[in-house]
Amino acid sequence: MILVSIIRRGKLLVVLLSAAGVLLVMALAPRPGSAESYFDEATEAYDNGDYQKSMELYDKVIEVNHTIAAAWQNRGSAKYKMGYFYGAIGDFEKAIQLSPANYEAWNSCGMAYYKTQQHLDALTHSKKALKINPEFAPAHNNLGLTKYRLGYRIKFLQSAINDFTKAIDISPEKGAAYYNRAVVKFKIGDGEGARADITKFKELDERVNY
Repeated sequence: MILVSIIRRGKLLVVLLSAAGVLLVMALAPRPGSAESYFDEATEAYDNGDYQKSMELYDKVIEVNHTIAAAWQNRGSAKYKMGYFYGAIGDFEKAIQLSPANYEAWNSCGMAYYKTQQHLDALTHSKKALKINPEFAPAHNNLGLTKYRLGYRIKFLQSAINDFTKAIDISPEKGAAYYNRAVVKFKIGDGEGARADITKFKELDERVNY
């Protein structure tokens, strides 16, 4: 009897064949022109900061197989990086359709809505991400940003501070939430608290990019 296991190792698929107690290992590279091959190239281009090339390669992935949720999500991320926020929304929504439990896609889509000033949609998507994964710090941060933009009432601003605090509790090493919380604290007149958060943000030396 032959037992087959497949393990992903970087760009290779490692196939383990077990027959009569003997383990054979074969490494198979993705077939050129396959969705997997294009996906790997697209991911490499994205990691190298070449978002245009990454987007074009994800186009090819989707042409070969339009049911891969990660391809839609990643192409959306490439579009987002290039400032194509409306296009990113379409891709993120498709990723969500294919994989409704993907909280990262919900959150990314929320941020794209935020960038296009569609704040109610941004709010809905961030909340959905947190319903799936309550411990996802970026969604708490993004929810706080959206509430801040809707902060024509003090309760929105205080709620935004609570969201940033939750993000900090989960990921205290990330500086963005400290910076964002400082901005809101300053707005409501808590200068001392704002200065403390800015000091912490500077200690972490993290660039704010949203």
